[in-house]
Amino acid sequence: MNQQLSVKAKYGAWGFIGGAAVAMIVGFAWGGWVTGSTAKGRTDEAVLASRAAICVAQFMGAPNHDRE
Repeated sequence: MNQQLSVKAKYGAWGFIGGAAVAMIVGFAWGGWVTGSTAKGRTDEAVLASRAAICVAQFMGAPNHDRE
């Protein structure tokens, strides 16, 4: 391997590593990327909210919901 090709490969590798790091920082900070645990937490909250809405709708539709 000649000297010029070695230098290009070195800068190319560092450019690749730097670009990947910048892409991850931008993606997580402003791109909306989340980790698996955060996604699971958000999913659980959404499921709970939808089940609560269904429960309230069924309760309000019951013929005797206003009795005490």
